[in-house]
Amino acid sequence: MQSSNYTKDLNLKVDNLETRRNIAIIKKQKKQQREIELEIATLKGAFTETVLAEKEAIEKEKETLSKNLNTVQQEKAALTSEQANLQQVLQAKEATLEEMSLAQIKSQIIILEKQRLLDSVGFTRLFDSLTLANQRVENQELATQLNLQKSQRNLLMSVAGVFLIIAFGLYSRYTNIKRYNAVLEEKNRIIQEERERSEELLLNILPKIVADQLKSTGKAPVERFETVTVMFSDFINFSRISAQISPELLIEMLDYCFQAFDQIIDKYQLEKIKTIGDAYLCAGGLQHNRHNQAADMIRAALEMQSFLEDWKATRIAQEKPYFEARLGIHTGPIVAGVVGKKKFVYDIWGDTVNVASRMETNSEAGKVNVSATTYELAKINLNGNIEAKYWLKT
Repeated sequence: MQSSNYTKDLNLKVDNLETRRNIAIIKKQKKQQREIELEIATLKGAFTETVLAEKEAIEKEKETLSKNLNTVQQEKAALTSEQANLQQVLQAKEATLEEMSLAQIKSQIIILEKQRLLDSVGFTRLFDSLTLANQRVENQELATQLNLQKSQRNLLMSVAGVFLIIAFGLYSRYTNIKRYNAVLEEKNRIIQEERERSEELLLNILPKIVADQLKSTGKAPVERFETVTVMFSDFINFSRISAQISPELLIEMLDYCFQAFDQIIDKYQLEKIKTIGDAYLCAGGLQHNRHNQAADMIRAALEMQSFLEDWKATRIAQEKPYFEARLGIHTGPIVAGVVGKKKFVYDIWGDTVNVASRMETNSEAGKVNVSATTYELAKINLNGNIEAKYWLKT
């Protein structure tokens, strides 16, 4: 109803606009004429769209009704088929009922005949013979059934035995596999521990970069470094002290001090190169990303002297011998690498190593002798957090 009213109102508007247009034509008002014609075209377009929309809705509704009609026809056909089937079933049941009635009649006749035959002795004997025959047949059937049950029981027992054997075999295999896996896992664990131990030992001998090169290529090429800070340490009067104490105590004191040095070197991520008797050699800057290696080396050296001073005070209180050390540091270019094929030893060479050794020789007990090159690279304030009493700056 709303769409039809809208259509009538629209036609009325169009008629009114056409009348106004004709008046404008008569009055020769072209501008007003064009405006009215434009409005008429707009209204007619809206009307056309409305009609098309209604037509499309009618087409959709028609399509829906057609689908519903097809569905109803299919359901009708299905009901017709089902009705025919029910009719056939009903006829079959009626025929069965008729046959059952004839069978009952025949059964009554047979009963009468049997009654008549039972009156005679011959029929009685015949009946006895038939009974005995039936009994024999039943006995034979019973015996056959018992034999069959016995055979089935034997077969089941055989199958159960086979399954038990298979299950036992599978369980034994599972147990063996589990035991083998446990042994294999234990071996893998031992291999992994040994591999880690070997890796740790290798890293204790060689820097990580060199160790990785040796593992991957079987060799480690000699490499040049332009800026490396080298430190030498040496115990004063080592020969005199070693002559006064036993070799076991000497080695114990050396090991105690060098272990402390190793911990300090690791703390500042420096690289221990080697020990030669009572001399200790380490370097910083062999890892290419170490930009503050000079400052770290100085801090490590000062910490070593602080450790030795505390150890000296403890040993004096215990009236035991002790070591004092000279330390020297210099920074410059070096060459580093592994030479030879057996008993790999990582070492460094160059004038920088020699200068560091001379810096140590010219140092004093309990002091760290630092070259001007290293000091300029380190930029450490002597009056800051570093105690000046450990310093010698050449």
